[in-house]
Amino acid sequence: MKDPKWSYERERRYVLFLYDDYEYIETDISDPKFLKLKTSLFIEPDFILGDNPVKSYIRMLVQEKRYSISMKPYMFCSDCLNRDFDIAAGNKEVDLCSICSSINVLVENPRGNK
Repeated sequence: MKDPKWSYERERRYVLFLYDDYEYIETDISDPKFLKLKTSLFIEPDFILGDNPVKSYIRMLVQEKRYSISMKPYMFCSDCLNRDFDIAAGNKEVDLCSICSSINVLVENPRGNK
């Protein structure tokens, strides 16, 4: 849970612990104020809450990824773009997004898997 004093922010914060004598692949830590790394974390986030100026672009990337690599059923929320594989694995009806409480959800069953 996010600390209440930061609740107005709509961003995630991470704490990274790096070893001095370790070579991190695709990471640039030459400037101590910035950590640069190649990751899909920002391109294909787990979900999006609130307004995002590139949400339609992120939606396209998320859809491309989920259609390409998903092998088992998952719940997809059309509002926040949440994908939940665990909830879809259960035997109960999925009718509400666990992130944004939207009813605009569906269970995808890729490749006809049961």
